[in-house]
Amino acid sequence: MSAGDVVAPWTIATREDVSVPLQDLGRVLLVLGLVIALLGLLFLLVGRVPALGRLPGDIVIERDNVRIYIPIATSILISIVLTLLFLVFGAILGRR
Repeated sequence: MSAGDVVAPWTIATREDVSVPLQDLGRVLLVLGLVIALLGLLFLLVGRVPALGRLPGDIVIERDNVRIYIPIATSILISIVLTLLFLVFGAILGRR
């Protein structure tokens, strides 16, 4: 099959159509599992960082029985850190 071929929706993919071998799928699942485990460990440790969640730019609105918390600065910081981590992991995994 070439890229321009039209396939009917009821067709079953043959072995030649599958582009990801099972060994590569296994590696992807292993890396994904490790990333999830590291994120779990990170979430356990984040609670112990005193400044995280109370950065300048995080908005807290407290009224009588209502407390609204909008972590804008914390979200931006976490986004930057995760972006850098994914760039590093992408560069490491892309060197194969």
